Amino acid sequence: MLIDPKKPKLDSFLIAIIFIVSGITLFVLSVLLGSQIISIIGLGLIFWGALFLLTPPPKHVEASFLITSSLPDYMTIDRMLKYLIPKNEAYNIPPCPRDIYLPEHLEGLKEMVTFIPAEHTNGIAEIEDIARGEFLIEKPKGLLIASPGVGLLDKIEQKHKIDFTKIPLSEVEGALLNFLDELYLAKKIDISINENEVTLKINDSLYKNLYNQENNLKSVFLLGCPLVNTAACAIAKSAGKPTMIQEIKTTPNGNTITATFKIINRTFEKRQKLIEDNEKILLRRNELLEVINASIGIVDLSFDILIGLQKKQINWQRLEDYSKDLGETFSFIGQSLPSLNLSFVKIYSAIKSQIPKETSKEANNILNMIYSYFDSLNLDDDLKESVPNFLSAKTIILSYYTLNDLLLGRIVGDKENTKEKHQLESILQILTNNTDFKVNMEELQTSIDKLIPENDLESVIDNSREIFKEQLQKMSSLYSWSMKKNSCA
Repeated sequence: MLIDPKKPKLDSFLIAIIFIVSGITLFVLSVLLGSQIISIIGLGLIFWGALFLLTPPPKHVEASFLITSSLPDYMTIDRMLKYLIPKNEAYNIPPCPRDIYLPEHLEGLKEMVTFIPAEHTNGIAEIEDIARGEFLIEKPKGLLIASPGVGLLDKIEQKHKIDFTKIPLSEVEGALLNFLDELYLAKKIDISINENEVTLKINDSLYKNLYNQENNLKSVFLLGCPLVNTAACAIAKSAGKPTMIQEIKTTPNGNTITATFKIINRTFEKRQKLIEDNEKILLRRNELLEVINASIGIVDLSFDILIGLQKKQINWQRLEDYSKDLGETFSFIGQSLPSLNLSFVKIYSAIKSQIPKETSKEANNILNMIYSYFDSLNLDDDLKESVPNFLSAKTIILSYYTLNDLLLGRIVGDKENTKEKHQLESILQILTNNTDFKVNMEELQTSIDKLIPENDLESVIDNSREIFKEQLQKMSSLYSWSMKKNSCA
């Protein structure tokens, strides 16, 4: 809440004391006079006095302090402009919507910025410079600064839980008027939007002194005071296009500020393509992780069935439990990936009939179908920026099959597994070099070596798989983008 320092208000504590003293006086008087009416009035005053005393006073910020806090920012910008020698233009560049995912090195595109071009410069700052958070750029030459109204705009959006990028331009005029009125920063605000032309009229703004000649600020007429710039930024976000203040006029007494600015017919095709590309990458990444995680669960159960078949006395009930965990079918239908459909009816039937050869055949058929699915992913359609991408997904599946082959080999007593060990180590090294998938091969090998009859074999198998899966879980929870510093171009 803001108040004019020239109009001091009574302190609530003083009001409380007046009410309580008056109430006690009237109550005593009512006792002496025997008047119930005076007694009721006295008790009422005591009650309201106590209420004022217990209610904390609202916090006020004097208008002069508000202006004082804004003045240094504009003075600093004026110093920059002396170095730059600017054109009489400033472009408020809209950010990307907040709910759109961007990799870390592009997060700067979600910030509202203002570009001030140097004299004899054409064009607006490119998305590479905005994304990198550059301050002084060369092509086109100019300054990239945080928009002066972005603080107020953020407060409005947070309070009302809105994002102006989601509000149609046709609705911005009314919405913005209501939101700005709630701030009590001016007595009256009028906004008129006519196609690409915007007129903003503000009466008795608390920022009016920023336009005084005694401050001699050039930047405030270029960028607008925080209130004017807030409106310009909100309209830029809604339109998805830059806004530029063309002119700011003030009446001789400074009470009325009229700002005219236009919406620049500049669409950010490059940025839009970047957003669309990143949405495709995110979709591909999420779908790949979904089908990898699902496939690994099916691979586990299929190998568990094969391992169970190696025992001298087959526990068919255990194998039937594995089959039930598989269910009847698995279906994955992706938007960016081929579909994967599996039926587990035959393996369930083979286990139910307790036919080892048929059960082994069906388990291997399932493993072959999953492997073939990943092997058939066309690298020409790959999105290399995605992690995992087709290449790393193939490598993850191959390494997991190799790991389970090693585990199965140890169960059946295969001692000559040096080739498989080297193969697994080589595959995991490829993953380490190209992704954040970094399995500790020494820890994994130690776990595999524990597969001896004296140990709990199921526990050792689960532990070996878990070492592998930990890295997959990390990949699922982190946005591990391999293009960490790629150009936006």
